[in-house]
Amino acid sequence: MSDIVAGELNQITQIDNTLGWRANGVGHILGQTAFEREAQAAQIAALLNADVVIYGVVRSDGIYNIFEPEFYITAEFASIEPELVGADTLGRPVEFVGNSEDQIVAANTFQRRLGVLRHFLRGLAFYLAGNFEGAQVSFDQALAIESDGLEILYVFAGNATVRIPNADAALAYYNSALVARPGYARALVGRGIALYRMALDAGGENPPAYDPELSLSLQVSCGDVASPLPEPAQLLGELALRCYREARSSSDQPETADIDVKVAFGLGQTSLWLSIHGYGDHWHDVQAQLSLVLALYEESPDERKMRIRAAAAHASAWLGLRLLTLDGNNATSVCEALSDYRTAVALLRLDVNRDYNQRWIDIYGQQIGALEDWLSVRTNACMESTPPFVNENSR
Repeated sequence: MSDIVAGELNQITQIDNTLGWRANGVGHILGQTAFEREAQAAQIAALLNADVVIYGVVRSDGIYNIFEPEFYITAEFASIEPELVGADTLGRPVEFVGNSEDQIVAANTFQRRLGVLRHFLRGLAFYLAGNFEGAQVSFDQALAIESDGLEILYVFAGNATVRIPNADAALAYYNSALVARPGYARALVGRGIALYRMALDAGGENPPAYDPELSLSLQVSCGDVASPLPEPAQLLGELALRCYREARSSSDQPETADIDVKVAFGLGQTSLWLSIHGYGDHWHDVQAQLSLVLALYEESPDERKMRIRAAAAHASAWLGLRLLTLDGNNATSVCEALSDYRTAVALLRLDVNRDYNQRWIDIYGQQIGALEDWLSVRTNACMESTPPFVNENSR
């Protein structure tokens, strides 16, 4: 079965280097638990500098033969998209009675799963190359073959689509994931992202004034995907907040999904937008949630830092924007905001995928220049200092 899988992967033109189990350093993964297998897959990836490890469980209980494919994606490979990091199953187990006609049925199921695997990996290759349209098509092709138990593919398809950008279509993917898997934290976070983008589009440059009575009309929960969406930008933003809160309380949180960081960042970012446009007073939540992102980054091991570094960078920049919005004529506050933006740029420069981050580095760099010019004619109070979270040896 390993040879068959390897043969299928060799046919994917977007992937230029694959190794089978016979290659030096690959071998077998023999962990008894998903956590143990993920750890062994991570070791193989580190040893061989691999981006993705495809593995799985092949076993028999004496009556049934069971095949359950899994995959592991490294943080380096997925530096632009934390959702792509870590391990997960690729569909439900293929189960059939040994030495029976069921093996014919199972063989067909196995071939379908291999087709899913091909399109899944092709989609990853497109995604990391920045070809989000190609990624969406590939994930769609995988789901057209088989969708049962493959909610992760709906999330990946949604993540690609929201970056095309097409927030409405992305929302449909997240909805499909939640219909199949209610309470799925990854899909709830994705729905929050899509609704936030829709709120920005609905509000435009001059969002309508805040209506406190309008907020009282929002009765739907984020997980209730069958209910019609509200149209006002104010309510779309408030519903996005509910998505993040429901994801935070969900029991369906894959360990490597970093739901705590994504929820804190999503709540902070959405609360900032709501507060800037006068849709309620969420300023305290902005400070609390974005500061939590930075605290979680600071206390994380190196592998997790790699996954969440971009979120920490943008959280720092948004904290700077919060200060400028609330107290932009105070030199002390401007100095603190300047430090926040410098931290954001320093973190982005440490990130593996520099090309993806360069646009934000340029934007934040322009803000730094504007703040330095403003301060230069008012005060010399700002002292140059090394931004926090930056390793001098890695500069």
